[in-house]
Amino acid sequence: MFKKYVFIVIPFIIFSITACHVDENGPVPGPDTTPDPGGTPQNQYPIDSASVDDINAGIASVRKNGGGILQLPAGEYHLGNTSFRVPAGVKIVGAGKDKTILHDATFNFAAKHGTCGDSICQLSSLSILNTFQSTNSYFEVSNVAGMRFDHCYFEGHYSTFCNTRSNDFVIVDNCEFRIWTSYGFYCFDDNSYYKNTPDTYTGKIGNAEAIALLGTDIKNPVFVEDCKFTGRFDHLMDGRRGARYIFRHNTIRYELLEGAAGYSGPLEGHGPTNPADLGTDNFYEGTNCIEIYDNVITEDQASQSGGVLIRSGIAVIYNNSISNKNWGVTLAVEDSPYHWLNDPYPAYNQPHGVWIWNNTFQNIGDGDVGIVWNSGTHIQADRDYFLRAPSPAVDGFTYTPYPYPHPYRANFPPAR
Repeated sequence: MFKKYVFIVIPFIIFSITACHVDENGPVPGPDTTPDPGGTPQNQYPIDSASVDDINAGIASVRKNGGGILQLPAGEYHLGNTSFRVPAGVKIVGAGKDKTILHDATFNFAAKHGTCGDSICQLSSLSILNTFQSTNSYFEVSNVAGMRFDHCYFEGHYSTFCNTRSNDFVIVDNCEFRIWTSYGFYCFDDNSYYKNTPDTYTGKIGNAEAIALLGTDIKNPVFVEDCKFTGRFDHLMDGRRGARYIFRHNTIRYELLEGAAGYSGPLEGHGPTNPADLGTDNFYEGTNCIEIYDNVITEDQASQSGGVLIRSGIAVIYNNSISNKNWGVTLAVEDSPYHWLNDPYPAYNQPHGVWIWNNTFQNIGDGDVGIVWNSGTHIQADRDYFLRAPSPAVDGFTYTPYPYPHPYRANFPPAR
């Protein structure tokens, strides 16, 4: 049974007390557990249970009626490793992350499953616990007008937690993750890339169009902010095909687990794939543009991994606290197995224009900032990376971060 309601959002003021937890450094604000107020009014469709059949029927009903919110009820539901196909324009909202608890489910939000309404998607206010370890168990967001993950809890094993592909925007906020995965959020764009050519705008390797992306919400960005990550991840954030992401105001703690496989991996930007495929559909460009700031990144004990690894593109990395790592920030040319180091300088898609400043490093093994994978000839200080903020006098531009918190959080879904 489906009931249709139309709600008009009237602004009002909420007074609340932010939950806190305490560590050795004193009180630290806990995540916001109150969903942000809505933006554009949405049709809402509550369902009586969150069984597989009811969720699928609810998704179909929302799409048929022109998009809106599918409201899942409180309760605990075992869904048998089901991946739900969600058209662009359908939003899935629970009764709260402590009230709506789904076991063994993922959601695939994609325009290929249809489009309706504003073509913006959402997954909000629920928990998903995954016990399956399957290569088919992952979330996907593909070619939608926008996506928001908010006020959710995720736990379990994944090969990749979420692939994002060529969306107008993705926002992940106020979520908690306790996951074991090879890739966390793997970001892909449309395979366009601003190439490494000498540029009169900066006078250095880098491109004015790529640098102009910094501090903006253009070129299909993925914003991750105010989230807590705990577990083991080889690549918590990564990208290819010209992707860009902004990772800010988050906490990452890698757990030391008895018998845990793999290593605790960094925030990354992958480089390009096989040179032999250049010019074909099999070729993937590297990551385009990354912004990493105001995060806490630590591990239960010192490890052989790094905090950040940039293999491609431009980046700003600042105001982070990184501890118990072998390296704080590392840069490299994508090499094994693709051998881009055989290119003369500058190698294709290599890191170019990376600014690193005002970070705090504690208990770092080999160095706060380093060049790895024999990339020292291609990546050099004060030519390709800089231990300072961008300077108008030297670099030709001033960096200003995009407004925080993301404005869409207070006005979601936005009118676009």
